[in-house]
Amino acid sequence: VKALATWIVTLPEELSEAPYEQQSAFFEPTTNFLNERYGQENAVAAVVHYDETTPHLHYAFVPVVFDDKKSRYKVSAKEVLTRHDLQTFHEDLDQDLKKVLPFYEQGILNNKTLPFENVAEIKKY
Repeated sequence: VKALATWIVTLPEELSEAPYEQQSAFFEPTTNFLNERYGQENAVAAVVHYDETTPHLHYAFVPVVFDDKKSRYKVSAKEVLTRHDLQTFHEDLDQDLKKVLPFYEQGILNNKTLPFENVAEIKKY
């Protein structure tokens, strides 16, 4: 059982020279988005690292779903982090942040994420 899942969200380059307040303002709604998507009650930690090259958020949560057959909640990363969830994550986060941050123009979809079909392509790259 994979009892803990994590996301790491890096501060966009366009905000790298922004004041600390603006950088911090980026991570707060990002955390809110993650809490809404995976359940605030399932969040274990949301920590921003400013001590490395690029500020980034480590968000850890327990992947919990409701089991209809047993009428109870269960831990299941396979059912929470589905292919659809992974495919829509960046676009959903980008849209959510653009709604709540007036200074957030370019967005996180910066064409730096390369489309790979399989693990072999990733290793080759």
